[in-house]
Amino acid sequence: MLVEAACRRMASSDSSEGMPGLAEPAEEAGLSANHFHRVFRMTTGVTPLEFASAVRSDRFLAGLEAGLSVTEAVYEAGYSSPARAYEGLRKRTSLRPSEVRNGAKQKTIRYACAECFLGVVLAAMSERGICTVLLGDNRDELVEDLRRRFHSARIEAAVPEECELIRRAPAAVLIPCHRAVRSDGALGGYRWGAERKRRLLERE
Repeated sequence: MLVEAACRRMASSDSSEGMPGLAEPAEEAGLSANHFHRVFRMTTGVTPLEFASAVRSDRFLAGLEAGLSVTEAVYEAGYSSPARAYEGLRKRTSLRPSEVRNGAKQKTIRYACAECFLGVVLAAMSERGICTVLLGDNRDELVEDLRRRFHSARIEAAVPEECELIRRAPAAVLIPCHRAVRSDGALGGYRWGAERKRRLLERE
């Protein structure tokens, strides 16, 4: 499917070359740039720019979690300036770049888990708001993943009055590339697995 191909191109592009524009995927699909933009948004629910921004934010987060300096992570992700990187990160987490990098040192991270049609969802928050949302099949494994990501933080289960706030957190379907399927009808890749992708499609 042309939209999935475009998503894959954005996700796998060399960050040093920047995100690909609309011209090349539109030309390959035999569509004008404007028509391709409309098809992409209709299929995924977001614009190509919004999808590309999410890819960059994920790269920035991954670089910080891998121990790169903030400056290194900014340019490894393909940003032209730190300001753009920080703006993208604010949409994904309440933590500052330096806090992501140092494993949320001296921070208290509270979490709550809940069952949903996708499996188990874990949402965690700092004092400034939601800092991550994780999906999986096993609560203990999700908590362990949380501890790995924020290895220098104090990790605590949320108290009852915080649980409702945490459970309202948006899940990883904010960038709904789960709607992109292959031309043969098979399910393509999805961060949280093909089975959850199938459930999301059926739910819609």
